[in-house]
Amino acid sequence: MSDISYVSLSDMHLGEEDSLLSVPLQDGNAIDPLQASPVMKRLADCLAELIKHNQKKKPVLVLNGDILELALCTTNNAAMVFDRFIELTMKKDADKEPLFEEIIFIPGNHDHHIWEVARESQYVNYLQKANSLNSLLEDARHTTNLFFHRQKIKVPSVMLTNLLQRHQRAAGFEHLGTKEINVFYPNLGFVNEDGTRCVIFSHGHYIESIYNLMTNVKETLFPAQKRLLKINEIETENFAWVDFFWSALGRQGDAGRDVEIVYEKIQYEKGRADLINKLSAKLADMIDIPLVWDRLEPRLIASLIKLMVDIALGERSKRKEFLSEESEKGFKAFMEHPLYMQIIQENKKIPQDLTFVFGHTHKPFQDVRQFEGYPGRVKVYNTGGWVVENPIDRDPLIGASVVLVDDELNTTSIRLYNEAQSMSDYKVKVEQADSQANNQFHNRIKALVDSDLNKKWQAFSKEAAFAVEQRALNMKRRAEKAGYL
Repeated sequence: MSDISYVSLSDMHLGEEDSLLSVPLQDGNAIDPLQASPVMKRLADCLAELIKHNQKKKPVLVLNGDILELALCTTNNAAMVFDRFIELTMKKDADKEPLFEEIIFIPGNHDHHIWEVARESQYVNYLQKANSLNSLLEDARHTTNLFFHRQKIKVPSVMLTNLLQRHQRAAGFEHLGTKEINVFYPNLGFVNEDGTRCVIFSHGHYIESIYNLMTNVKETLFPAQKRLLKINEIETENFAWVDFFWSALGRQGDAGRDVEIVYEKIQYEKGRADLINKLSAKLADMIDIPLVWDRLEPRLIASLIKLMVDIALGERSKRKEFLSEESEKGFKAFMEHPLYMQIIQENKKIPQDLTFVFGHTHKPFQDVRQFEGYPGRVKVYNTGGWVVENPIDRDPLIGASVVLVDDELNTTSIRLYNEAQSMSDYKVKVEQADSQANNQFHNRIKALVDSDLNKKWQAFSKEAAFAVEQRALNMKRRAEKAGYL
């Protein structure tokens, strides 16, 4: 019987008041970072129920991006909610064992700054050891190796490691010792000995064109420079833009709080219209567009602002399919070039059996896809997210999953919840990407969840359903108070 070797979660957005894993205050405008949310507690209980069946060792936790909300909340609040997660999953005492042997962090767009701090700290350490003044200094790298075993020099997150080690001084956490939380970015892979099977984790933001904005601007201004880029080149050209807009802008004091207000406002049709009209009128007074009739300037500017708002809302706002047509193209392009090149560079060949796990969209799904250059069909899992984004309607595409990988790199997914109109429709279910595969690991996990002898999964569903309604009600109150509804 194979053990669970890797557990992957994404898009927890810890610190965001509309995340099921943060505890909102009564007014819904802030959180209580010293309290662990009931959903987080139930999630930890359910994972413990699965992991207790491991026979060899504890699994590795792969946190696949947007774990800490650094775009729309303060750093200290996000850090304190992460503290609550560590308390629930890593404590060891007479009645409880830590759930995970190790934690690996893959930053997303909303916590990209964790990668920036980690990689710059690594470069500072390199400079401290580069004693020769007669040799060239290496340039700073913007990505890690893809495969875990190829990354000889680990890149610890100074921030997350210090958060983890703060607990080491508390009762029940002495076993943590000097454990570090290492960072991989933007992709992390595990491969078997002969290179024929692998699982790759990536947050997934680079499937959207907006995160390649600087590259797109460069190629528009200098078309002769247009070419297919490797993943390190993509990150090098776009890291500052991603870091500023999605991982720093919302933490700029009062201005940052205003950014969050604007972001929430554009979620509503009335709010978007009000913002576009006011901003376009103001900009039309300030800007004179050559060859454009003065009465048409506000309409032209309004059209441009509307386009920018639609881009800012991104894939998460597309509610008709798991991936919009544009994101499907971006996904295909990402798989067939930068990721393909990275696999070939480090593994010499594309594995026959490959699984790709990503998040970012907040719309969990599982499927098999065919990509050019890949010898077999790729198993694809999306882990969804934990944030409520609509105060009125429950969207059945929105939800969260946890992906499990065994020691032979077999995979399965536990769909933890999807939003539903009726609280009785919240049910946990185990799903695999390839429904035709004879996946014994999937069958074992499904049997464990379906039996639910301790009713832990049912308790999780009940808590998740209540939390979704609570967050939606808070959003509705804020929107009504602000006049968006």
